[in-house]
Amino acid sequence: MRTPHLPDNPTASTGRCPLIREPLPQCYCYDSSSANIEAMIRYCGGDYHQCRIYLRILPTSTSLPRRQP
Repeated sequence: MRTPHLPDNPTASTGRCPLIREPLPQCYCYDSSSANIEAMIRYCGGDYHQCRIYLRILPTSTSLPRRQP
């Protein structure tokens, strides 16, 4: 299965999670198994500001942008 090419800055034009370029092992997109595909589409694909993984690591990193509601 081929991975689609992502733009250089996926969050700028698409609203994708900023972690998608270098996902953490606990990220939904790290292991795209059928068990987490729905969460991957929802959170990694644009609703990352409500993702429990993103919100958990957000306080430890000031370099990640926070999406405005």
